[in-house]
Amino acid sequence: MSLGGKKVPVGCSPEKREKAAREAGLTPEKPLVDDMKNVNATPPNSGLFHTFPEVPNVTFKSAPNETVIQSADSYIVLGTDRPGSLSSGFGSIGSCAANSIDLVVGRGASLNKGKGPKEGTILDNLYASDAARINISQLTNIDLNFGLEPQDGFSNNSSPRSGIGIKADDIRIIGRNTIRIITGKTHGYEGLGAHGEPLSTGGRKFAPAPAIELIAGNHIEPRFVYGGLTNPIEEVNTLQRAAMGDSLRAGLEELTEIIGELWSATFNFILGQSVFDAVVGVDPLRSWVANASVTDAYIKQDFVLNSLWHTKINMEMWVLNHLRPYGYRYVCSSNVKLT
Repeated sequence: MSLGGKKVPVGCSPEKREKAAREAGLTPEKPLVDDMKNVNATPPNSGLFHTFPEVPNVTFKSAPNETVIQSADSYIVLGTDRPGSLSSGFGSIGSCAANSIDLVVGRGASLNKGKGPKEGTILDNLYASDAARINISQLTNIDLNFGLEPQDGFSNNSSPRSGIGIKADDIRIIGRNTIRIITGKTHGYEGLGAHGEPLSTGGRKFAPAPAIELIAGNHIEPRFVYGGLTNPIEEVNTLQRAAMGDSLRAGLEELTEIIGELWSATFNFILGQSVFDAVVGVDPLRSWVANASVTDAYIKQDFVLNSLWHTKINMEMWVLNHLRPYGYRYVCSSNVKLT
C-alpha cells in the first residue's frame, strides 16, 4: 500500500503498523484509509484475501534426516519419531523402524501466556505448546509423548508401538452417516490366525478385545469421597466400566419384580392383620379393646395401605419412564452402542 508516495506495509504486528504510520506522517486524525484513491491492490504481507501474513521470525530446529515442508507457520515434517529435542524419541537412538509424519500448525503458540514465541526463537517439537498437531509414528510411546495418564504396558520404553496422536484446542470427529471406534482383529483376511493380525512390532495384543477408554480431565487415579457423618471415607475408581444398556434394563426389571413381591407380601399381611383386628375387636367385656381396634384399622387403612398403593403407582411410572423405549428417561441410548 502506498500513500503520498510512501510505502506503508500492513502486517499482523500492531507495533510495526504504528511505526510505519508514523514514518508515513499519518496520525489518528489522518487515518490511512482516508486516501482510498491511491489504494490499488491488496496490501502485501497483510494476510488479507489469503496473501502471506506477517509471522514471527521463528526457526524450527529440524533434524538431519527430516524433510520439512513449510508455509508460514504450517509444517509437514517427514522424519523419525521425535516428540521433543534431537535427543528424544526412537529416532534419536537410531531406530530404522520409527518413521514418522508430523503435521503441525502454530509452533509454540501457547508460550508466553498465549503470545507465542519471541522473535528469533529456535524451537524443537513442543507437544504441549504447539497449536495443533497430527503425529503419525511407526514406533513411539504415544501416551508418554502427549503427557497422558499411562495405560498398562503401553506408556513405557519397553513396549513401544505404532501410534497416531491428534491434539488441538478442540477436536471434532464428524460422520454424516456413522462413526465406529473399534479395537481388536480385523475380519475377512486369511492366514492371520485366531488372534488376527499381529502388532506392528510383531507381538500379540493383550486381549481379544482391547479396551476403549474415554478419559475426561486426564486423570485415572482413584479418588476418596466422604459421604457424611455416618458414612466412612470411601475410595472410588475414577476410571470405571461402561454400563451395558440392555443388561442394565434387564437387571432393573428383575429388581422391580423383587420389589413387587415384597410389596405384595406387605399388602397381604396388612389385609390379614386387618381381618384379625376386626375379629379381636369384638369384645363386649372390654370396651377399650374395641376402641383400640377401630383406631388401629384406621391407621392401617390411611397410612399403610394408601402408602402401599402410592408406592405401587410410583413403581409402575418408574418402569414406564426408565425401562421402556418410549420413556423420556429410558436408560438405553437409541444412538450409541458399545460392547
